[in-house]
Amino acid sequence: MIGSNPSGAGVTGWPRGARLALFTVVLLLAILFMGAWAGGSYFVIATWCARPEVQSLSACSNNGQASLVLLCFAPVGLALALGSRFLTRVLGLNTVSPRPDEERAQKEGLSSWPETAELPLGQRLISGRAESIDAGRHRVTVGGLTLRFWGGRELRTGLIRDGDNAAFVYQRSGLFGLNYVLAFWKCGSSSIRTVGGMIHGTVLAIAVIGLTVIRALPGQDAAWLLPVCVILLAISTIYLVLLAAARKALRGAVSISYRASR
Repeated sequence: MIGSNPSGAGVTGWPRGARLALFTVVLLLAILFMGAWAGGSYFVIATWCARPEVQSLSACSNNGQASLVLLCFAPVGLALALGSRFLTRVLGLNTVSPRPDEERAQKEGLSSWPETAELPLGQRLISGRAESIDAGRHRVTVGGLTLRFWGGRELRTGLIRDGDNAAFVYQRSGLFGLNYVLAFWKCGSSSIRTVGGMIHGTVLAIAVIGLTVIRALPGQDAAWLLPVCVILLAISTIYLVLLAAARKALRGAVSISYRASR
C-alpha cells in the first residue's frame, strides 16, 4: 500500500488516501473561510466608507477599498500557507512512498541507472552524486549540472546533502535557462519526494480567492489585479501538472530499475 504506516500512531497510521482526503477537506474549508473573510471584510469596509464623513478619504476610493481588502486578506493567506505546511507535516504527506516492490530497487542503488534520460513534457532525469550544496541559493550540483529547488527547504533541512546519491527529475526553463527540480529519490530506504507543491498549491488558492474578491469590487479601478491573479493561477496550475508528471515518471523509473535487477 502506498504511504501507509501500520505502525504509526494516531492519524499518521491511516492509509495515505485517507490522510490526503482529510487534508483536502480541511483545505477546502480553509479556502471557503478565506472567501467568507474577504467578503466580510469588503462588506465592513464598504459600509464604513458609505458614511458621509469618510467618503472623501483616499482609503474610500475604489483603489483604497481594494487595498484595504487585500490588507485584511493578507494575514489569512499567510495563516493558510503556514497551516497547510503544518498539516502536511502532521499528516505525513510531504513524501510519496514507493510501492513495496520498489523498496528492493532502492536498495540496489543507482548503479544500473543512466546518468541522464529524456522524459515527456520536456523533463529530464539525472542521477548521480550531489557534488555541492548551496542552500542559500537553493541549488545543488549533480554531474556538473546546477539544479534549483523552489524555496530550498529540502536543502536547508538536509534532505539532500553533499555526497548523497540520488535521482532527480527536473524541468528546464527556456526563458532563463534554469533547471528546476520537481521530484527526487535517494538510495536506501528513502521515498520519492516532490518539490514546491505546497508553495504553488497555496499560490493557486490565493489566486482563486483574489479573482473572487475582484468580482466583488465596484468599478474598474481594481482591474489591475485581474492579470496578476490570472498569471499566478496559470503558473501554479502548470507547475502542479508538471509536478504530477515528474513524480509519475520517477516512480516508473524506480519500478523499471527493480524489474531489471530481478
